[in-house]
Amino acid sequence: AGAPSPHNTQNDLQSLAVPGPPTASTMSVQDSKEWGSGTYDCFSDIPICAYVYCCSPCAVFFDCGGPVALAPSLLEPDMQGCKACICYGCANADCLPCNIICDCPCGKRYVSPCYFTAMLDKMVEVYGLPYPAPCGDSGCCGAKYQMCCCQPCTVCLIARELKARGVAPGQVAATGASATVGVPGGAPAEVMER
Repeated sequence: AGAPSPHNTQNDLQSLAVPGPPTASTMSVQDSKEWGSGTYDCFSDIPICAYVYCCSPCAVFFDCGGPVALAPSLLEPDMQGCKACICYGCANADCLPCNIICDCPCGKRYVSPCYFTAMLDKMVEVYGLPYPAPCGDSGCCGAKYQMCCCQPCTVCLIARELKARGVAPGQVAATGASATVGVPGGAPAEVMER
């Protein structure tokens, strides 16, 4: 009669943070046209929230083996990786006025609200989701305004949603006939391995 073995805490945390193959619960989420959580539900998935906050370059621009890879899952190749990371840093530092006024040297799309709005727009397009609260679909500047005022929480919302839908790092988020993100030739696809 031995004592039960203790749980392996690291494996328990990994199972919470890294999405696996689609299950019955993720399949129902994948078909949903609603967000699985709210903009301010950051504590509903602390590992994802901590990864996005503490390791944001890895979480946003690269597929580093963490629980999510936002740009590699949602944006075109030129909006991810080293080039995007450098352009994003440049576009939001000393070159900010030049990027906004003249669209150079890196372009307006790398200015923080524009960059993250592209991710939000792609989530809305690919999954048929409404724009999340608090701004929702409040006209031409709603999503950009949300990224100016609520960016960290909205980026965590996107990360939680990708995880809930079973999109693992290294996969492209694409479902439905209009989803052609990162798919060679623009063909529609399910969640694909790169």
